[in-house]
Amino acid sequence: MKGNKNDCVTLAQNHLSNMVYYQKFLDNAAADMEDIRHRLESVPVAVSHYGIDGTKGSGGDGMIGVEAEAERRILLMSQLVSLEKSTTETASLLGKLEAAIMLLPKLEKDVVETVYKNGIRIEKAKDIHHMSERTCRRVCRQAVCKIAVTLYGAAAAREIFFARAVE
Repeated sequence: MKGNKNDCVTLAQNHLSNMVYYQKFLDNAAADMEDIRHRLESVPVAVSHYGIDGTKGSGGDGMIGVEAEAERRILLMSQLVSLEKSTTETASLLGKLEAAIMLLPKLEKDVVETVYKNGIRIEKAKDIHHMSERTCRRVCRQAVCKIAVTLYGAAAAREIFFARAVE
């Protein structure tokens, strides 16, 4: 299992590494969704003035405008739905990561928050927590394994057990 880039521990570590970016995405997504909603309000809901026989109205150019407005509304609605889905998924993942971190023992929690939430490299985190670099890496690795088990359950536990048995 060692070296496999798709294992649960690696996924958990990648998610932890991206926590800052996930939070920035959520912060920006609210403004982006508001902007899309504002643009949606500015696109008129086009109603054709044509009857079934096409005789009512002011000519053929009206339908082109109606279709363009309808396509624009569809595009904006699609963007809004996609952004809302991404926001929901990201918020859910971030919440799970936060909850998993809160379950850690104090030392592991402190090291993980220093390294992943605050973006401080292990080389500096060791000084903050008054430990050797090797110990800091070990504590961080143990915490990531526990977070992986919290996020992915039995699949992660199997990988961790078998990876340790092989080492």
